[in-house]
Amino acid sequence: LQGEAMHRDNVWTLSPAGIEFLGERDALVEGTSLYRPRVRSQKLGHALLVREVMVSLLVAERSGFLSIRDLRLDAELANESAMQAAAVVPDGYAEVDLAGVRRVVLWEAVSAQQPFAQVLSKLLAYERAVATGTALFRDPALLFLFVLESRARLERLRRVIEGLAIAAR
Repeated sequence: LQGEAMHRDNVWTLSPAGIEFLGERDALVEGTSLYRPRVRSQKLGHALLVREVMVSLLVAERSGFLSIRDLRLDAELANESAMQAAAVVPDGYAEVDLAGVRRVVLWEAVSAQQPFAQVLSKLLAYERAVATGTALFRDPALLFLFVLESRARLERLRRVIEGLAIAAR
């Protein structure tokens, strides 16, 4: 995953063993330097959590709990007119069939490193969209899923969400 562009294709680089392998075969390796990824990227935890939700949905489908009609991540949603009108892009979107009932799920992955103010900003954007937004956001079949890495953040979000229209979803 690449720092600011985690939704893009991965970049593959040679490892020390790969450089050694090429050197043993007289391939040009002089001056080749190793790429050192930022393994402590603050966005890495968030990106992994977003994908963990997606994988969980796929596992649920494979296990027969639901059927997935559509499944997309944020990069694919940014240009959707409904998201642009609401000025919010969810981390993920899933349209599922659960026991014969169609449901749309927008999810947000909240990693431990993510500023809570950012979470609140998205929550309030969803609240506005439910009240005044496009048909997608007013659809009673729409569910919001917030996945949090800590119980403390869950409790904090629970207190903030009390009394909001989004709480019912």
